[in-house]
Formats: sequence, C-alpha cells, structure tokens
Amino acid sequence: MYIFNKAFSLLELVIVLIIVAILLAIALPYWQQLVKKNLAKNDINTLRNTINFARQEAIIKAQKIFIKPQSNSWYKYQVVDDQNNIFKMVQLSKNATLTSNVFNNNYYIIFEPNGYTNYQNGTFKYYQNNVLQYTLTINKAGQTRVNNA
Repeated sequence: MYIFNKAFSLLELVIVLIIVAILLAIALPYWQQLVKKNLAKNDINTLRNTINFARQEAIIKAQKIFIKPQSNSWYKYQVVDDQNNIFKMVQLSKNATLTSNVFNNNYYIIFEPNGYTNYQNGTFKYYQNNVLQYTLTINKAGQTRVNNA
C-alpha cells in the first residue's frame, strides 16, 4: 500500500524563503522612501492646517493670533494669543527642518482679527534629511500655497 506524504520538503522551504528574502530586499528601499514621503506630506499639511487654524481663531476671537517657533527653531512651533495663551503646539517629524524668511523681519506670523497677516508675506521651506521637499508660501490675506521642491 502506497502512502502519500503531504508535507513540504526542506528544499522547497529553503527555496520559498530565498524568494521571500529577495522580494523583501527589493521592496524595503521603496517602502522606506514611501514612509519618508508620507511623513513630509503630513508635516507640511500640519503646518498648513495650523496656519488656517490660527487665521480662523483670529477671526472668531477678534484678536491677534501668533504662530511662533519655540526657542528660535521651527522644529516645534505653537499658536498663541497676545497674552501667550497656547491654543496649539506642533512638532515636526524626526530629521525634518523648517525654515522661514521675510514676515516683515519677524520670526513669527501675526494674524489680525480680520484674518490678514499684518502685511506679512513669507515662505516656509521644509527639509527632510537636509533635502528640500516642499515650500509653503503665505500671502498678506493669510492664504497658503504649497509647492513640491
């Protein structure tokens, strides 16, 4: 009487493991790039949402609202009113850098009660691992525009 063996041989298992290892070696760099790209998109969208939030708060509360970096670095920034009451605090993802320029030579953004930026135009540049990924421009009306690098 002949008995059928329904198990895998050691050779078959080794071949499958080699194929899986090759596929992982090919896919891993792409996966890492995808994760970095999504972190960058998340950070720039968070900045844009924070700017819109500050503008809305200025209009709703009819008072000046500021977006200020913590300790002269935009790695951490916060939304505050003129009495330094904190509405929101944000931190960028790891290995990210945010720089700004202009804003009437201020190191912060002011939103007036009408939602305008007190005649401040400016640009944020978002870097990940010292590579420019995005620029975010704010006009005097408080509107934002994001561009890929």
